[in-house]
Amino acid sequence: MMLVLGLAIILSAALCGATPLSGAVAAQRKQVSYGPAVSAFLTGIDEELNELEYQLRRDEIIRADYERAKQRLTILRRFVERYAVETGKDIVPEYQALAEDELKTLGLGKEYKAEDLIAGAELEGRWKIIGVQPAGERKTVRFLVLERLQQPATGVAQTTRPRRVIDPLDVIETIIIPEPTAPIPQPQPTNTEAKVEAPPEAQKLSLQAPRLLSVILPEYTGRARDRKIEGEVIVLAMFQRDGKIKGARVEKGLGFGLDERAVETVKRLSFLPAQLEGKDVDARARIIVGFNLEKVYVYVGAAETGDALQGEKQ
Repeated sequence: MMLVLGLAIILSAALCGATPLSGAVAAQRKQVSYGPAVSAFLTGIDEELNELEYQLRRDEIIRADYERAKQRLTILRRFVERYAVETGKDIVPEYQALAEDELKTLGLGKEYKAEDLIAGAELEGRWKIIGVQPAGERKTVRFLVLERLQQPATGVAQTTRPRRVIDPLDVIETIIIPEPTAPIPQPQPTNTEAKVEAPPEAQKLSLQAPRLLSVILPEYTGRARDRKIEGEVIVLAMFQRDGKIKGARVEKGLGFGLDERAVETVKRLSFLPAQLEGKDVDARARIIVGFNLEKVYVYVGAAETGDALQGEKQ
């Protein structure tokens, strides 16, 4: 009897000692804070998860699609949080979380076997697998987490077949708005000056705006759909020659969560860089994201070279 009582006391003390430790771990996790870029991304993930719940309750999405989309967003959030904690940087890497049977959406030139899809493997020099979520008892497919590899600026347009998420002929339209070509006034020659005509090179060079390859269209938020909000969100962003988009910000918004959806869409665009005299250049452009209850569309407006805008405040 004494032995049993002694064991009970020891076990009770051990459990009491473990409680503060687990509480400290939980408190430490709650104290993790992120920068504005990571926080905005995580907020967007939460809104997408809420939107999925909303669609499921209204029978706008089937259970299987809901589970897959939820798992994709959860995995993506976990890897972004891990990167922020390990590096201490306020940066959202270019990650993709895809089911194994969704790799074709990346526009890869060949099909890969399951045994080739392991952590560390590179896919055609464009993507690197940084994590593999194995299929569980109730999950029939694996999820892969991929990071886009930086492409060298060669000045030659990529010829690899782009990733097709949607039908570009139906929803993507690239519009190049030419800038005014008013003649530049020339100073009048004085008695001591001879009139010299400006050479053709002095004329303003023509800039070819960035061209969209693929886009993941944003979805309506529940609040905007309930209020039947329609219109266009204008986002200004820098399209870099290395294929990345920086500094995306809303110039004209609609509210109700649609502005954030438009910015996330711009950040995930796949595009060919702007060109000046046949060379890839950085360019700032306005992207119009149109929200219509029947159709959502995206197109690129006027563009200017990054050098011409160095004096602007970011």
